[in-house]
Amino acid sequence: MVDLKLHSLYVGPDQMMPVASILAAAMGFLLVFWNKLLGLIRKIFHLAPPPEPPETTSSTAPLPSTTAPAKPAAPDEKSKHS
Repeated sequence: MVDLKLHSLYVGPDQMMPVASILAAAMGFLLVFWNKLLGLIRKIFHLAPPPEPPETTSSTAPLPSTTAPAKPAAPDEKSKHS
């Protein structure tokens, strides 16, 4: 005789695929909007904002040039004959 209680507890892959898909979608949604979610939680519970990076004293210094140095000018014809 088949025990129906024990048979009803069987969970096969065909029942687990929709559950796994829903869990994966929920986790993906949380990962995409994680920063917004933490900001909302901080605002609701009046928690301190995350620490800001310290300002450097050289923030007003000019940035190094990212362009290649200029090529030296080619000698003109007059200087070759002199």
